[in-house]
Amino acid sequence: MVFIKAEKVSMKNSLEQLKSIIKEGFLKDVVPKDLLDELVEYADFRNELLKESDRGCALLAASHLDFLLTKMLKSKLLGSNKHLDSLFDNNGPLGTFSSKILMSFSLGLISKVELDDLQIIRKIRNEFGHSISIINFESDKFKGQCHNLQLVHGSQNNPRSKFITSVGFISGGLISETFKKKKFESVNEFNDEKLDQIKNLLNDIESHISFKV
Repeated sequence: MVFIKAEKVSMKNSLEQLKSIIKEGFLKDVVPKDLLDELVEYADFRNELLKESDRGCALLAASHLDFLLTKMLKSKLLGSNKHLDSLFDNNGPLGTFSSKILMSFSLGLISKVELDDLQIIRKIRNEFGHSISIINFESDKFKGQCHNLQLVHGSQNNPRSKFITSVGFISGGLISETFKKKKFESVNEFNDEKLDQIKNLLNDIESHISFKV
């Protein structure tokens, strides 16, 4: 019992040390403060993930990635806050985890490997979320799915560890892309001169076609 308490204290101290390094280390001179705050939040999330049951781990991880995808997409897409909120509400075109994953890939914000890993994580989330059976990452189905995660390199064989590591890699990519803060460009408005040119061109086409007939 004493050993368990000491281990918990050690983990807490390690987390606090990591957060201190993030906030006070060399990064503070080269990384914006809001990005540092985001990294500190991720450290807290990563620590909570380790405490969860397998089911809790899968659900929390997917929820976290869903949140990061939403934040990243909102940082790129155009429109007012009200407009963007309508895109991501329950009935909106980006209201699901799946739609956010697919849109992020189609916009070039995540790679094909990240797309594939996110889809595996989504399927694992769904299995845990919808099953009333007692299941865990050691189940054959989850072992196979975690084995197919591509972002995890090396000899990491534990399926839960591979899952968490993949979540970490993807989180880093999404956070990085979000803080590039480069929105898509809006379409230039047509001025009267351009509209007149188009109108004249259409009239020329119409006259040419009518003449031939």
